[in-house]
Amino acid sequence: MSKKYKVLYEKLALDWQKFKTDSKNKKIRIRDAANILDTNEASLLSTQINNDVVFLSIPDVSVFLKQLNASGRLMFLVRNDSIVHEHNICSKDLVFSHDMIFDNIDTKQCLIEFDSTKIHYTFYESKMHRERLLESFQFFDIYGQSILKIYLKEQDSDLFKKLASNYKMEYNYELQKNI
Repeated sequence: MSKKYKVLYEKLALDWQKFKTDSKNKKIRIRDAANILDTNEASLLSTQINNDVVFLSIPDVSVFLKQLNASGRLMFLVRNDSIVHEHNICSKDLVFSHDMIFDNIDTKQCLIEFDSTKIHYTFYESKMHRERLLESFQFFDIYGQSILKIYLKEQDSDLFKKLASNYKMEYNYELQKNI
């Protein structure tokens, strides 16, 4: 049974690599590439595990988010068919309460609200992008669609790396099993 999923994984990894090496696809985002390749974003990300990507198991997202408070400047990204929402803020200015992230400075307004019960897959990615190290935690639903992405906007990445290490899990073709 596992061999079947490994074959699906390897085929997708090959298709994704081929897609990325084609110069006409250089500016296509992973989300759009997933649609073109008839898959989902999390499945494509899974093919990079052991390279730039770590598969994570985070039992309590609320606890995890509170651990980000010391990480410096962050960008929160929510992207779906209807909206792209980005918010940059210093992590010490945030309050994490269940499935809501609040600005603790001026307005105490809710910046982002999401449903953590829908989070099924989580990844940490560390890659070079435009000659700069780009690190993120990415949360996906059971269908491999993005729920929330959190990017580090500072150079000091020790906390991100440590958190990834603490939650690291062996990948066992979980996404390929759901296809």
